Amino acid sequence: MRVLAWVFALGMIAPAVGADELVMKSGQNEIRIRTDACKSEKVLDKVKNDYHKDFRSALVKWEGKDYAACWMVLPSGEVLILDETGDYGTIPQSLFRPVAWI
Repeated sequence: MRVLAWVFALGMIAPAVGADELVMKSGQNEIRIRTDACKSEKVLDKVKNDYHKDFRSALVKWEGKDYAACWMVLPSGEVLILDETGDYGTIPQSLFRPVAWI
């Protein structure tokens, strides 16, 4: 199973830069996170109902394949991203940029 190498945190810096979508790229791989609520049933089925309201929408493009994903900010300040396969990872907020900057 592939391991997510990076994750974003949109909720804390997006308002500061006026963005509703952030992206992180590494070669052909990327993760895009948005401020809208996560609606992917494939992802939300893997999360306790109590946490559904905390997750926001995301898209993971990994090795040429798209995966629905959701993300949230953890109490530690890191961002957790979970994709439709159940793969997940955390990363510091500083590793992403507004889409227009990439």
